Amino acid sequence: MASSAAHLDPKKGGDTLCEAFGAYGWSEGLKAMKWITDAISVRGVNWFVPHAFSPREYPDPDCPPHFYARGNNPQYPHFRKWADYTNRVCDLLSGGRHVAPVAVLYSAEAEWGGGCEPFEAAVKQLMRAQIDCDVVSTDLLNDCRIEEGCICLGGERFRALVIRGRNTCPRRWKQSSAVSPKPEFPCCSAMPGPGATTLAASSANSPE
Repeated sequence: MASSAAHLDPKKGGDTLCEAFGAYGWSEGLKAMKWITDAISVRGVNWFVPHAFSPREYPDPDCPPHFYARGNNPQYPHFRKWADYTNRVCDLLSGGRHVAPVAVLYSAEAEWGGGCEPFEAAVKQLMRAQIDCDVVSTDLLNDCRIEEGCICLGGERFRALVIRGRNTCPRRWKQSSAVSPKPEFPCCSAMPGPGATTLAASSANSPE
């Protein structure tokens, strides 16, 4: 979600920051940190805050590991190797233009209004299929424009919209061109029951 916000809000410039590596315990080493870095960076994070350098006496019980640990961390002399690698990865992932073919609707209002299927499930399946996507809120969707069969938001041009199953639909969807009666792009709904097609194609008859 953070990387989606960075892609969709021009003020953020595509930058996403994440604090990582805390609370894994002292068994976490540089090899695990490299794996975590790769797993997070491919999801759009390009700024890392490593947890943590603690000024307290060793051992500090607060969410270890701690990278210096008053000289007690034997891998600290090699920490520079991770830092150099991560700086290079983040530099390569910064300053470009993100391209994702699919938008996934964020399910906050539906969760408040009676339950829904989590949007994370759709994101997970898309990632497994190596299809990039961004999570889009209802507010942003209301402000979108449709051009050449694409949903245009910020600098993104989405060719499809995925809506997970939900029992309610916000009233303001009626003003959104993304859920018009005749959408100009694929709109995929995963809602059980006969309301699925209605929700995917039109907001006019959706529950309020």
